Parts: sequence; structure tokens; C-alpha cells
Amino acid sequence: ISSPLRARQPANSATTGITERARAYGIAAERVDGNDVSLVHQATLRATAHCRAGQGPYLLELDTYRWREHVGPGLDTGIDRPAPEVEDWLERCPLRRSTAALRAEVPDIEEHIARWDEEFRDETRLAVTAAKAAPFPDVDRLTDGAYGRPAGAS
Repeated sequence: ISSPLRARQPANSATTGITERARAYGIAAERVDGNDVSLVHQATLRATAHCRAGQGPYLLELDTYRWREHVGPGLDTGIDRPAPEVEDWLERCPLRRSTAALRAEVPDIEEHIARWDEEFRDETRLAVTAAKAAPFPDVDRLTDGAYGRPAGAS
């Protein structure tokens, strides 16, 4: 979990990365900045059109970054990643970038975001409350929906 991608992938990811591997099998593939909402949207439209036209599968490799620890709410700095690296990726936050891009078109974007944020927080609070109130599943149902086992199967 702590190894950087460059330590787990071949040295030249431009020719041996996921996108290139998919292309080697004849699969249409594209690598996109996953932190740019507009680019992701455009790439998704291309991929969807390709698939709907019956041209086969389409792989989208979306580059992004995990800011937080694997377990816990803290930023993943100091131990696994240098703080400047994390800070650089935080500056590329897709929400911040798309908000900045929309400011000219939607002057009250901050109000929309505040409203959406509160709606999402309310939804999350309700989901947590419902989960805490729900009974634990029976042990014999713990794998329902996992390993190809249909929910409710015995």
C-alpha cells in the first residue's frame, strides 16, 4: 500500500502502462487526467459512443491520486508520501478545478455548492443512522451477493 506506482510498474509506463496493454490486445484505450471533470466527461462520451456503435470495449485510464490514508481520515503525508507531492495533487482537486471553471458561467456557484454539500451531508447522516439502526446480518448470509452467490441464496 505504500509503494509508489513507479516502484510497482515497469520503468517506461508510456509503453507498458494499462492503456498500452489494452491497445496491445486490440482494445480501444485512452488515458485522461482524472482530475479534470471536463476531460473525463468528453472521454466518457467518446467511450460510450464507441461501445454503443458496437465497436467493442473501450478502456479509460483516469489518472488521479489518493490524498487520504488507506485507513483513517488523515492526509497521507510524511510516512508514505512527501507533503509537497500531496499538496500538489490537492491543488488539482477536481471539485476545486471545476468550480473555478464554472465561476464565469455561474456567478452563484458557491451557493449551489454549499446547498449540494449540505444535501450530501444530510444524505450521509441518514445512511449512517440507518446502518447503525439495522440489525447485524445472520452469519449464514454474510456472503450474500459475493462470490457469484445471489442475495438470499442458501
